[in-house]
Amino acid sequence: MSDIYMEYMIKKKPDAAVWTRRVTIWLTMGLVVLLAVASLPFFMSLAFLILPAACLLIWGLKILHKRLNVEYEYTLTNNELDIAAIYGQSRRKKLLTVDCRSFELFAPDKEEYKSEYESQTVTKRLDYSSSPKAERRCFAVFNDKGGARAVVFFEPTDRMKDAMKVYLRNKFKE
Repeated sequence: MSDIYMEYMIKKKPDAAVWTRRVTIWLTMGLVVLLAVASLPFFMSLAFLILPAACLLIWGLKILHKRLNVEYEYTLTNNELDIAAIYGQSRRKKLLTVDCRSFELFAPDKEEYKSEYESQTVTKRLDYSSSPKAERRCFAVFNDKGGARAVVFFEPTDRMKDAMKVYLRNKFKE
């Protein structure tokens, strides 16, 4: 059997919370600029402190704004699934590494399988999909390294599903 290696990236669609954060960041930036410009005539002797402080704050807010753009990278290497988040197209954070053979169930996120992940025994829910309403969204139930029963939502490609099917056999639902 040959080695399997597949990668796939998907962009997370912004939800209401992300849009609220973005609007708050832009309003804060505007307020910082307004306060810096308005305070200059009154505190001209402190201009060497006010302007750099305002610039640093705006720079930090722009970094925070950029970090709200999230992409998920799925990497399947033989039987190991790695999921990482890429923030602002620059910072990468490893989120999950799991052996596909440890999946108790792998299925599409459909009404007929909903009881499997809404069970009281599932204590950890990890959503690494673009949206809760995504068409290709699937889930896998497994025991994490701490022994807790977990469910992960993600959007693998058809090729990834076919490759995982080899390791899952009767645990794979379509």
